Amino acid sequence: RFVEFNSVQGQKITYTSIEDDNGDSFTLKGVSLVFPDAKPVTIDNIRFDGVLENSDGSISVNSVTYQSLNFSNENVAVTMAEAAVQNFILPSKTNPDPVRSIAYFSGLSGSDIKIVVAGKQVASMAALKINYGKITADKPIAMDGELSGVSLDLSDAGDAKFKGLMGAL
Repeated sequence: RFVEFNSVQGQKITYTSIEDDNGDSFTLKGVSLVFPDAKPVTIDNIRFDGVLENSDGSISVNSVTYQSLNFSNENVAVTMAEAAVQNFILPSKTNPDPVRSIAYFSGLSGSDIKIVVAGKQVASMAALKINYGKITADKPIAMDGELSGVSLDLSDAGDAKFKGLMGAL
């Protein structure tokens, strides 16, 4: 269902194997995400923990962990040691409510994130964590987050105002 849902979003997911870890957990190995007009994102493994099919046909997953993400485009490469989403809900295929047909997760985290431009590391982050509020039809989605270990190399930034702004942050 995860692969099928993502194909509707314009993403193609391929994997070399699937490993059933126990009754409610499994791991996709050798994963590639292909987006239209972009190079594939490679991921060593995607692990699904606490998978449960609900009575309404939706699927709840306690956590989805992406191990070793790598993607690049032109002169830019981004790597992340690990990323995870918490409390992932994959909607039922038959739910007519447009709000309830959106995939949802309550949190996103990542670690050891690096951005390289033209062979030079320009940014890194030790960790990020973002929490999302519930999706409702009548309220904006609330979110909060934290970043740690952020490093920016602005030596090649040409705009003096931008350099000053980033330096002040």
